[in-house]
This record gives sequence, structure tokens and C-alpha cells, in this order.
Amino acid sequence: MENQKYSGLDLWDLLLAHRGHELVVASYGDPDNPQNVSLECETCGTVVLDAELYTLCVRSEDEPTTGDNYKVKQLQKMLAHETSESEAHYGANLSHWYGDTNALTIDAGGLNALIQYYQEHDTDLDAPVQPLLMSKEKAYRTIAKHLFRAHLKYEGSRALIILADSIEEATEKAVAAFGLNSVSVKRIDPTDDPQVYEV
Repeated sequence: MENQKYSGLDLWDLLLAHRGHELVVASYGDPDNPQNVSLECETCGTVVLDAELYTLCVRSEDEPTTGDNYKVKQLQKMLAHETSESEAHYGANLSHWYGDTNALTIDAGGLNALIQYYQEHDTDLDAPVQPLLMSKEKAYRTIAKHLFRAHLKYEGSRALIILADSIEEATEKAVAAFGLNSVSVKRIDPTDDPQVYEV
């Protein structure tokens, strides 16, 4: 079962409902290495918080305000295992509670797609399905990460815009395009406008 993530307001209401009650912290399994720890209300006879089911995180100013941070972290751990050179790769299992489908194996590419989705979308089980389209702003910024300006160091004013994954690759492309080794290559600089870049 996936951990439930509580917002500040949910947690406030949850704890306030047990104000004045007898609360205990209980552990299960080996006392030195318990399998689970929970906060239980002896007055109500209920489990208030269960470490196996719930995740509470201190909010950080650096933490993104959109997306499902818990899910992203778990998916990133799975991806690390699925891309490790020292481990066998079995994929992640995806199943549905209804029970009329078989479990699916999700490979590293699928995990990466899920990470990208949940970095921008929170879990909302009642939300209508939206097409997975990248915003224009994000598309422009993504393309710009691969844009480099190249020119000859000592002659002429001819400049090239090169698409590459790294400055090393851009330099190789520039040397091949100019036919000379004396090239200067630099990444273009972004401005506040995602459609305008300084070269």
C-alpha cells in the first residue's frame, strides 16, 4: 500500500481530533529493529499515524510546491536500481486494485516518464485525464539547454548555432562545420523571457 501524504491542514485536523486523548507510540516486531511504529489513540482504540502507511515531511523553502515529492523520491530510488550496472534489472511492478488486469513491468524509461510527470503533477485520483503536453515555455527552455553559439576565434564574423547535448559535442560539430580547430563555443545565455536568449 502506498504511503499517504498529509498536507499541513490534514495533519492539523487529524491531530486536533485526538486532543485530550490518551496517545501512545507503539512499535511492532523486533524491539531493536521494529517493522513498524505507530501513534495510537487508546481513548478511541484507533491508529492515528502509522509509519508504514503515512509519510510526514518537514516542508522546505527549496522544496517544489507542485508535484508529488514523495512519489518522485520513491520513483528515483527505483530508477537508480534499474540503471545500476552492479544490479540485475527486473523493473517495477504496476498493478491495479480492481484485480481484472495483470501486473505490468515498468522499465527504466517508464520510471523516468513517471518521475517527469509527478515532478509537475500532484496525485489527484478524481482529476480528469489531461493530455501530456509540455508547455511552450518548458519546451523553449528544454531546447535552449541544447543550443550553443560557435564562431572562429581569429577570423570572420560567421557564427553558427549548434544543437548538442554538451559543450564537447558542440565543439566537435563546430570544428567539423568550420573545417578548422580554432573555434570558440559557448552555451547561449537565457533571459527572463523563455523565447529570448543572449548569444
